[in-house]
Amino acid sequence: MAKAPASAAAKATLSPVGPRLSGPVLLKSQKFFQGFKTGINQQIRQIGQFTGFSIDVPGRVPGSYTRWVKVVNAEGKTIRLYHDTFDKTGTFIHRGIKVPGPERHAP
Repeated sequence: MAKAPASAAAKATLSPVGPRLSGPVLLKSQKFFQGFKTGINQQIRQIGQFTGFSIDVPGRVPGSYTRWVKVVNAEGKTIRLYHDTFDKTGTFIHRGIKVPGPERHAP
């Protein structure tokens, strides 16, 4: 039941950019926003040939929040996934990069 508002908000957010989103990108955006039980300030932006989704999620400390950002290409493949953490004054604390993962050495 908690996921319904996020889904409805995601669909409302899609309206300005919606016509320019391809099918795989649209599905990826819906899945991204539905993955969060709570979230505010959901955004979808065109970044050149890529599409970026972001959502602010309240942190454990009152007033703090984490902004999750996912960037996908036209086929819906995730190019970058990271989160930025902010304290209750809005000061940037750190960035956690999830995709691409750590660089690996060739065998």
